[in-house]
Amino acid sequence: MSNILKRVQDELKFSVGLERLRKAFVQSDTRRSGAAEISSLRRALRRMDLESGNEAIELFLQYCDTRGDGEVTYGNFIKALREDDEVFFCCSCFTLLTITTTTAAAATTAAAAATTTTTVLLNL
Repeated sequence: MSNILKRVQDELKFSVGLERLRKAFVQSDTRRSGAAEISSLRRALRRMDLESGNEAIELFLQYCDTRGDGEVTYGNFIKALREDDEVFFCCSCFTLLTITTTTAAAATTAAAAATTTTTVLLNL
């Protein structure tokens, strides 16, 4: 990764914040397909007044567009921001929802109960 890409990556992560970037991506994904057009994402990033400048934003978006089709998937967007942290990449694309239910069983012995835990992976 070039120094320019690293600089814009750091500015996006630390100055703008990952939650704000996630919201910008979701707003840019007008078709709700999990991919945003570069032009829409470019406008969203430029509104954030980054110190890195427009050329750095353009380079970053080209880096994110791994298919070269003018679109950036959410996974590639987050991966470009946090390539060094695969756990974050997985967790940022999905939300784990854990549901635990406890059912009391009629028993004559000490408090018998059955517990079931279900974990669901929700795509954002």
